[in-house]
Amino acid sequence: MKTFIEIVRYALETGAREAFILAGQSVMYRTREGLIPDSTDPEKLTASHTEKLVRQALEIDARPLSRLRTEGDDQFVISLPGLSRVSISAYRQRSSYAMTLRIIPFGIPTTESLHLPKEAAALADLREGLVLIGGPSGSGRSSTLACLLDRINHRRIAHILTIEDPIEYLFKNDLSFVSQREVSHDTRSVAEALGAAHRQSPDVIMISRLTGSEAWMEAAELSASGRLVMTAVTARRASQIIPDILMCVEERYRDALAHLLSRELRAVIWQQLTVTPDGLMPSCEFLELDEVCRTLIAEADTEKLLTLKSRTL
Repeated sequence: MKTFIEIVRYALETGAREAFILAGQSVMYRTREGLIPDSTDPEKLTASHTEKLVRQALEIDARPLSRLRTEGDDQFVISLPGLSRVSISAYRQRSSYAMTLRIIPFGIPTTESLHLPKEAAALADLREGLVLIGGPSGSGRSSTLACLLDRINHRRIAHILTIEDPIEYLFKNDLSFVSQREVSHDTRSVAEALGAAHRQSPDVIMISRLTGSEAWMEAAELSASGRLVMTAVTARRASQIIPDILMCVEERYRDALAHLLSRELRAVIWQQLTVTPDGLMPSCEFLELDEVCRTLIAEADTEKLLTLKSRTL
C-alpha cells in the first residue's frame, strides 16, 4: 500500500488533480480521462489503511486527530517540499476515515496556462465593485481567483487581502502586497474578517467562500466603498448564481443585499472544466448585467432572474 506522500507523487506523475481515499475501494484519481484507479497498487483499502493515511497527513501539519474524531470533518492544506501543496478534506464515513485530496502545484497559474478567455482575464483591471466566479465543485474557481489576484499583484500597486478557508495558493509580494488570512487560524469567521477589513484598508479583497447573511452584506458593502471584491460561489449555471445568493440570506437582509448587488456587481462569470484532447479547458459564460438584469436584481425577482440567458465565451 502506498504512503500518503507516494499517493501525492503518483497523482502528480499521472496529471491527476484529485485523489480519493476511502475504505473498501482502491485509491482513485481524477484525471482528464475521468476517475481512474491506481494501476500500480489496485489493493482495496481497509479501515485501518485509511486511518493510517489520514494520520500521516495530519502529522505533516502537526494537526491532532481530535477535531476529526469529534466533529467528523477537518479541512486543511499542507505543503510538501519538492512536490506540491495539497488541500485535504478528511471526514468520517461508516465508522472509518476517508480523505479527498486536491493537488495544488507550487506557483500560481497564469491566464494563459488556464486558457481563460480575454474577457475573464480583464476582470483583473477592475478597481472597484463585486465580481462573482460561479461553477460546480471542481470547476477551477479557486485557480481562476488566484490567477486574477496574481495578475493584479504583478501589474499595479495595491493592498490585496484574502480571506480563505483554507489558504490554498501562496502569494509573493510584487508591485502589490498581499495579506492572507485563514479562517479558524487568523480569524474566527469570514464575517468577522470582513468586518475588520474596513479598518485594514485593502484595495482588493478575495473571499474563497461566502456563507451567511452577515458575510454577504459585509462583502457587498465593502464593494460599495470603492474596493474590488471577488468571491467564488457554487452554482449549476450562470443564471442561478444571483437567485441562489438572494435565497440563502435571511429575509430581513434580502432587500438591502439585492439593492447593493444591483449597483455593485461588475461581473458574474460561470465556468466549468471540459475534457479536450489538449487537457482540461475552462468553458465560461458571462451573465449580461444590462438594465433589465439589474432591475430584476434590485427587485429580488429570483424567478425571472433564473430565465436570463448568459453569453458563452
